[in-house]
Amino acid sequence: MNEADILHYEQIQEMLLTQGWKNVEKEMATLVDAIEGIEAVKSVEDLYYKKGQLNIPRLILNLPHTVDSALEVLKEESQDD
Repeated sequence: MNEADILHYEQIQEMLLTQGWKNVEKEMATLVDAIEGIEAVKSVEDLYYKKGQLNIPRLILNLPHTVDSALEVLKEESQDD
């Protein structure tokens, strides 16, 4: 178990509590809403392009859950050592 990894994820958790992060989340949610509309999709290629556009904002919006899960696993591993 690496204490540096735990510190890394704890620092990210701390950042996720800031107003700046809340602003990023709002911007990403707005972006996702704007991209998700499939009315303008005219081909399978357009659909795959739109799907690709959604990957990064969704990764960013899922960051809090991802960090919480990783930190939980790391702390459990730390207790087992």
